Amino acid sequence: MVFAKTKQAEAALSKMMQAGGWKKSYLTVLWGTLEEKSGTWTDYLFKNARTNLSEVVSASRKGAKKAILHYQVLAETMWNEQPLSLVEITLETGRHHQIRVQTSHHGAPIWGDRKYNTLQPMRGIGNMALWSWKLEGKWEKQKDGFSIRSLPSDMPFSLFSEKLGEL
Repeated sequence: MVFAKTKQAEAALSKMMQAGGWKKSYLTVLWGTLEEKSGTWTDYLFKNARTNLSEVVSASRKGAKKAILHYQVLAETMWNEQPLSLVEITLETGRHHQIRVQTSHHGAPIWGDRKYNTLQPMRGIGNMALWSWKLEGKWEKQKDGFSIRSLPSDMPFSLFSEKLGEL
């Protein structure tokens, strides 16, 4: 979380965020493995306001919004005979439940996701494993950029503690 101390700083923060000058990255633990170890998913999402759920739909569907997500598999392991993947995700767009919907749609839902994870054999084990871990950017008048990082340590991220220690 980033706070501004003055109204001028708040306006500058807002302007930079809207201009896409900051990069926010997430870590997540997914049930399963992904065929490609890195890539970009471009899907169209539709939000059902009545159910507060989003789904991947055809681009031609009225109200569908383009959703672009970049991912990198950092590590894989087995837990209770189930494959798990530690994945870093960067969003190009910010849609309703975007990471949750797209990972589930592509066959590897998020650990602990009670809305979109229909594959998890033991639903409800711990919290949802989706962690905003890195914010990078540059202030308007700053020569060097900044990087704020926070690594998760709870289960299931602890299954990947060696890899997390390298980040």
